[in-house]
Amino acid sequence: MRRILASVMLAGALLGACAYPATTVNQGTPDSSLVVRTAPAGAHVFVDGVDSGPAADYDGVRQVLTVSPGPHQISIRLGGAVLYDQPHFFGAGSRVEIK
Repeated sequence: MRRILASVMLAGALLGACAYPATTVNQGTPDSSLVVRTAPAGAHVFVDGVDSGPAADYDGVRQVLTVSPGPHQISIRLGGAVLYDQPHFFGAGSRVEIK
């Protein structure tokens, strides 16, 4: 009787282990984008303190600034002056516009 019960439990454990996948598939997350609608000539966009280039380049028509999903500090600076400095959360595939 014990042998049969042990066999049934072993078979159940083996079948149960096969029912669940051993790995997961990561589909990846699409990058987000940042658009700067209005900024003075010569202003630059900074993402997390890193200069990403002239703000005029990221008007949403010619191109957008690709940003990884998650929280980021976005700044627009002209020379030594900070014109805009706000935290933003970028969801996967989202588009944030600064006007």
